[in-house]
Amino acid sequence: MVRAHSSDMETVSSLEQTSINALVAYTAYDRKVTEAVVRDVFMTHFGINGVNELPRASFEDAIRFLVDVQLDLMQ
Repeated sequence: MVRAHSSDMETVSSLEQTSINALVAYTAYDRKVTEAVVRDVFMTHFGINGVNELPRASFEDAIRFLVDVQLDLMQ
């Protein structure tokens, strides 16, 4: 788990949130699981309670994570 969130850190923009949410949806479709499963794995990995809490500095890592996510992490 990556715990990068701090209340004084700048978080992802609304456009970046939209990109992450779209990639969550695509990953769920591609892996044949629900978006909730992918979102839970994502949030657990980054130690956040919602995409809006992701630090902006972690955006590229988040995209890489979703692209590379392993199905066995979701089971």
